[in-house]
Amino acid sequence: MVQESETLRKIQVEHGLAGSFKDRPIAEWLQKHNPTELEYERAVDNFTLSCAGYCVATYVLGVGDRHNDNIMLTHHGHMFHIDFGKFLGDAQMFGSIKRAY
Repeated sequence: MVQESETLRKIQVEHGLAGSFKDRPIAEWLQKHNPTELEYERAVDNFTLSCAGYCVATYVLGVGDRHNDNIMLTHHGHMFHIDFGKFLGDAQMFGSIKRAY
């Protein structure tokens, strides 16, 4: 268990039903947990780098089932994936169609 972290879904739901489509939920959540400007800047840097690494790593590994219930964010801005049930080409099927990554 990773302490001091939340799913992106929980972070976005705090901003209403359309929180996933808003620009500010993650920034405001990081600001709440990193009150000084230096802490906030560090958290944003951590988020930016871990988001880029997450995108590349999950694409290369073929991690499927990527949605905001399976992506977590620490108070310090590190993003990570928590469900590896579908990866390395083992994608979910929708009827006879294999879902793309």
